[in-house]
This record gives sequence, structure tokens and C-alpha cells, in this order.
Amino acid sequence: MLNFTNRPFTVLDLPQAEYIITDPGYLFDRDMWCKLCDDVFCNDDVDPSTGILEIEGHTIWWGGTHHGDGIYQVINKSVDVGDFCVDAGLFAIIPMSFFKEHCKGKDLFKTEGLAVKVEMMGRVYYEDGDLSCGSVSVQTSFGEEEEEEEEETSFEEDLEEEEEEDNY
Repeated sequence: MLNFTNRPFTVLDLPQAEYIITDPGYLFDRDMWCKLCDDVFCNDDVDPSTGILEIEGHTIWWGGTHHGDGIYQVINKSVDVGDFCVDAGLFAIIPMSFFKEHCKGKDLFKTEGLAVKVEMMGRVYYEDGDLSCGSVSVQTSFGEEEEEEEEETSFEEDLEEEEEEDNY
């Protein structure tokens, strides 16, 4: 089993490399995934919304999505480079070197939508489910402003309709 430490996310600068963006639950075998979940979600000293795993010389960033499970888009230089599926309410940036070394036999790219490969580097910025790093971004908090606007407009229209009906 892999040894790991989980530390709170503060600042992380990623070196130029190829990375995978995916739900971390797809990456690890069942025993390792259960151990990670216990450390993250059953530990009062760890913020479960985001963190950094150090595993045998590799750094893996992970964070929670804003809306939980779903399918999320990876944008690089304003271009959609692929979607990935989330079943654990989390997504991660995983160095391809870690994947090749420790995930032999796993083919995240055989099934479309499980993971996205992307070349990137830079400082990782994360807020409320949204990530940016250099030219790469993942937004999981989409739609709220639009929904609120639609609700307000709809409510106002309903009031106008009721007033019109009252006037007849």
C-alpha cells in the first residue's frame, strides 16, 4: 500500500508536466481509497474541501466540486479539452508520472469522460469548487447567477400577471 500524508491546501505551484484531471476515486484501489477517505473525512484536523496529498515523492492536489457529483469541463486556453466524471464530489490534479508508476493496469482513457490529460504549469488557485492553474481551468460552480436571475424575473413576471388578473 502507498504511504501518504494529507496536508491543507495553501499554495501549490505545479511544475511544467503532463497531468490528469479526474475524480481521485478512479485512481486508487479500494483499500487505498478507503484509507484516504478515512484520513480526509474522518479527521477533524483536515479541511475536507481541499488538500494536497504527498505520495512517495508525488504531489496530488484535490478539491471538492461546488455541486457534488457530475460531469465537468476542462478548459485550456479558452478551448474545451474534455470532460471528466465525478462520483465522489472531488476532483484531483494528478501527475502523469504518478499514474504511470502506481496505476498500472488502470485505463482511465479507455472510457470517454473519466479523465482529461492536460499539459500545464503554474500556481493552483481554488475557490468554492473552481480551479485555475496557468491557462487551465475547471468551473464547477456554474449556473447559479443565471438561475437566480431567472427566478427573480419569473417571480416578477408572476407578480405582474397577478396584478393584471386582479385589474380585470
